Amino acid sequence: MDNNKIKNPKDSTSRTFLVVFILCLVCSVVISGAAVGLKSKQQAQKLLDKQRNILDVAGLLKPKMSAEEIQSLYNSC
Repeated sequence: MDNNKIKNPKDSTSRTFLVVFILCLVCSVVISGAAVGLKSKQQAQKLLDKQRNILDVAGLLKPKMSAEEIQSLYNSC
């Protein structure tokens, strides 16, 4: 007997598609969770970038200012 011709039941096409489907599902859940979890931080960074640009145009921005310094200077103007 030739052992190469015996198929393993785990090597079926449907099982392969099942593994691919589950992998895609898990990855999409992880990506969606990361997007939702980071949304507030992304919005805060957009606001900080806008404040930084306004202060830069006004000539008030100094190099290497921290986020807190930018926000306090922006709020005081």
